[in-house]
Amino acid sequence: MLLLPTGFALFFLLVCGLLVLGLSVLAWRRPNRRWRAARVVAGWLAVAALWAMVYPPTYEVPEQPAAAILLMPGYQPDSVRALQRRLGSSQRPALFSPARPISTDTPIVHSLQAWAEQHPAPAALHVVGPVAAMAELPSAMAARLHLHAPGQATGFVAAQWPRRVELGQPLRITGRFSSPGSRQETWVVLHAAGAPQDSLKLPTGSGSFQLRYVPKATGLAVYDLQARAGGQVLATEPVPVEVRDTRALHVLLLSAAPSFEFRFLKNQLAARQHRVAILSGVSQQLVQTEFLNQPPHPLTALSSAVLRRYDVVVLDAGTLRSLPTAEVRALQQAVPGQGLGLVVLADEKPLPASLAKQGDFGLAALPANRTAKQPLRWPDMPQPLLAPLLASLRPTPNATALLTAAQLPVAASRRWGAGQLVVTTVAETFPWLLQNAAAGYDSYWARLLTAAARPLAAPTRWQVLTPFPQPHYSVDLRLSATPPIGPAAVLGPGGSPTPLALQQNVNLAEWYTAQFWPRQSGWHALQLPGQPQYSFYVYPSQAWRGPQQAAWQQRAVVTGQTRILQPTKASHQQPWPLAYLFGVFVLSAGFLWLEEKL
Repeated sequence: MLLLPTGFALFFLLVCGLLVLGLSVLAWRRPNRRWRAARVVAGWLAVAALWAMVYPPTYEVPEQPAAAILLMPGYQPDSVRALQRRLGSSQRPALFSPARPISTDTPIVHSLQAWAEQHPAPAALHVVGPVAAMAELPSAMAARLHLHAPGQATGFVAAQWPRRVELGQPLRITGRFSSPGSRQETWVVLHAAGAPQDSLKLPTGSGSFQLRYVPKATGLAVYDLQARAGGQVLATEPVPVEVRDTRALHVLLLSAAPSFEFRFLKNQLAARQHRVAILSGVSQQLVQTEFLNQPPHPLTALSSAVLRRYDVVVLDAGTLRSLPTAEVRALQQAVPGQGLGLVVLADEKPLPASLAKQGDFGLAALPANRTAKQPLRWPDMPQPLLAPLLASLRPTPNATALLTAAQLPVAASRRWGAGQLVVTTVAETFPWLLQNAAAGYDSYWARLLTAAARPLAAPTRWQVLTPFPQPHYSVDLRLSATPPIGPAAVLGPGGSPTPLALQQNVNLAEWYTAQFWPRQSGWHALQLPGQPQYSFYVYPSQAWRGPQQAAWQQRAVVTGQTRILQPTKASHQQPWPLAYLFGVFVLSAGFLWLEEKL
């Protein structure tokens, strides 16, 4: 839109116009026609310069956008100098330190949000260094971030393991080790109980690994994951694990007649501190009961009250067929209604029609060449085992295979309401104990009983959402509990409790969230009145930088690198220098005066 001058500007414009007109007429009417055109042009330039000195024109000047640089612990000085040269910035960078103030001449930043607020938009925020807690930044500030990730260093770049395992269950650690620029043979070793427990060789110096160890004692433990090459330790990372006591199951064994299979099973389960009861028939009118690790109670027949005492019922298919109708009905109600687990030792005959969901456990006769003992297979099998098979199971979408033999499922589980139904076609397992294969025997039955066990009621459940908590950085916590709940606290390594402010989720009343800032590394415990403690580990500041750096690099590619390579161009209007305009006026007027005299 064209803006017309007003006031003094309009008056001055009219005066300049009259000057141009007058000088042009005088130059054109002058008898001496020599330099006529030059005098006209000089008159115009003199008037234009006069106008420009009062109202100077402007031109566009590229503007270097404002930028702030924050250095994270572990930054590389070369990267900082290169960034300053690229940005043309001489401003002193700030150093991020979430802990107490340190003595240095560099400005210290303790909060990312406070630092970002000190440099409002459109200033770009450049963060240099490995890891930073970006969760505290609002999305509007995070959009101005330019993340400068360091180069990949030698170390563990990924690792996963369960933070809690039961005693006797294997701990599996999977991950990846990277050694850029080196192809030297590297060994990844898991140290526990003061000695190496498992190792894997990486021929090229980098690659994925999987290690396994069975803890020997309960409690809180911190194992070491180590990478070695050429007799030197390349990296060492802590592996915290809470080893819990094996869950003591209440197991009821039912047998129509005494058998070696159940005799050995009850003794082995009792030796592992499970509560065991056995009900076996002696004659048509006589039954025998035995209780191990629990007080006796009436057990002449199956009823809802009796089944409520137990987590798993184990019986063979023949016993199941011989049960009275009332006891079968009690089983059919307890499994889906109360969460009872049922393990059936099948034979070559079809399962009883009274067994609900038996359509998911169709039996298939084995070929003649597979009726002899077959090697069994299941995950984390401690030793090779052979067993005679009566049949195989037809796989169905609703059933989950637990064991296989000759690539055929021979044991499977299936959810039945609130409980689980497990069927196995392995005929005998007690010979394994006679062959000194107790580890395989325990692993086999642990797999079946764990799949079938009654689920535990979990009134509260804690979750640590931060993958690798570190001192002086916020740790996100989540609690699932039925309100109301009591005051929560965090017990640190020193034994002093810290109150925890829980915030209830607006949409899910049973979800509570909180943030905790640990002051030191080590084991911490979450406490809630009337509930068991929940332990989690706070890692040292330099631990597990590899996975965090990988996440940092990925975010840097998404949020920062594109904008750094293609920055937004900014500019501002700069008026022409007054000396130049005055020089044009003097030259033009001087030419008119000099040419007149000559």
